[in-house]
Amino acid sequence: MRIFGAALVAVFCIVSITSCELLTGEPRGFVAPVAEIERLVRAASEGDRAANTAMSDLFDDADFPAEPANRILLDSVALDGEKFLGVLVEFPEARHNRFAVYDADLRLMLVDRSLEGNLFLDAASFEEKAAFSVVERRVEKGYLIFRELNLYRVERDTAFRALTAALEYRQPKLVLSRRIDTVTAAGISSTVSAPPGLDFVAGDESFVYDPERAEYVNPENRLDSLIDGLAASYDPLKERPKPKGVEAYSVYPPFNAEAEDVYFYAPKDWRRQNNARLSDALAKPARGIRYYERSGASLYVFTIPNGEKPSDYADAPFVQSSEHDYRVALSEYVRRGANMVRYAALSRGGERRLAVIVAPPSTFDQRRSLYDYIIGSLRVEVSEQ
Repeated sequence: MRIFGAALVAVFCIVSITSCELLTGEPRGFVAPVAEIERLVRAASEGDRAANTAMSDLFDDADFPAEPANRILLDSVALDGEKFLGVLVEFPEARHNRFAVYDADLRLMLVDRSLEGNLFLDAASFEEKAAFSVVERRVEKGYLIFRELNLYRVERDTAFRALTAALEYRQPKLVLSRRIDTVTAAGISSTVSAPPGLDFVAGDESFVYDPERAEYVNPENRLDSLIDGLAASYDPLKERPKPKGVEAYSVYPPFNAEAEDVYFYAPKDWRRQNNARLSDALAKPARGIRYYERSGASLYVFTIPNGEKPSDYADAPFVQSSEHDYRVALSEYVRRGANMVRYAALSRGGERRLAVIVAPPSTFDQRRSLYDYIIGSLRVEVSEQ
């Protein structure tokens, strides 16, 4: 996935460890082998306080991640005879995500705790400047797909985020995108694409580097503004008409002691089975409520026991999704055995639910929009009773 145009020399490092030498000559190496640094990062992410101290408290001692990292990526750049290390750690819960930059002595120069979704790390150079880029890919409201570019400039004694800009936005029947054409110390040029029918003129959009603010700026930033408005107004249940014969089902008793339930939409002729067991589509078996159609597709909803997590059962990573007074995270569709499977984790307070839709290949292609609608409609609402 190439982010920058041909004018920008970029090396893409979607592997655990790689090195990207930007200047001629041999820069001073890190105080420890990169493989050892990766082991320290992994240990720190798993709650090893000594390792976390060695990495300048990359994670909060009072709030270590409860689940293992989805991925740990390391990449390096060189500038003026010195090496700098970028460390990217992605977790199922976005609040634990980290991007950090260290110098050759493992002095922490920058840490960004704001990243969400699936994360990808690259290193790049332009005009004898060094930089890292992190692309965020996340899903919101079940259907909206965002890709955003974060560009971090590295200088001799500091590193900083110099740009955040949308690369792509997708909602049903609509795609907006940005292609980065050139990156220089003075500015960034891009080309924005949009379908006809919007009150928006596609074409060039540029960012100029402001040394006082230490960032690339575009006062209008039309694409990002348009995306913000579209995403805020998008209602998946209103924008996507309910398939014929679909009605609301209440699945579970209240969360905590309050009058709140898990709801979803499913066809009226789907049947219900209590104490249903699922094993083939889970990392370990569980029992819960099953709704199913005659053609073979099923939606299972399980209560996750105290001390366990949805990821202990889901057999695919979650993509970060909507944050309300409850949280929903979705996976992509994956093939498990003969079926296509998608997972949704719902959490509120200390209670967690896992929903799993299981669809046979014979119906998946024809009825995928229905299955998307069902799992995208999962929510926690105040009971009307």
